Amino acid sequence: MDRPAARVTARPRGIAPPLGGRADRDRLGPQIDLLVHPAHREGLGVALLEAAAGVPIVAARAGGVPEVVRDGENGLLVPPGDPEALAAAVNGLLDDPDQCRAVGATARRGVVERFSVARMLAGNLQVYRAIVASCGAEL
Repeated sequence: MDRPAARVTARPRGIAPPLGGRADRDRLGPQIDLLVHPAHREGLGVALLEAAAGVPIVAARAGGVPEVVRDGENGLLVPPGDPEALAAAVNGLLDDPDQCRAVGATARRGVVERFSVARMLAGNLQVYRAIVASCGAEL
């Protein structure tokens, strides 16, 4: 699907342009039904973590994305560069509001369990301890 056709398809569905860098994202967040993240390359995106705190995600299976998005649990993963698969996944969730809400709720639980500050600090400390131990020292 070319870009103009994608825009024509998106407008009637109420699909908004990217929010990146907006100062009012916190106000807009609760109005978002779904995050679409079609990046071909990505580390562990902050936008994914923010969205996964309650919004289902449709994303390309690229880089660190599968660390946040677990296909079929808190979102859907599609092959990078496959606009047809991306559109099918987006439309599938938008056409089923109950599934969309359920996936969003699962997303929130997953972020709290796997990406809380305490969990991230504990993981970093574990890495530091392993590095120090490999040098024959203790932390």
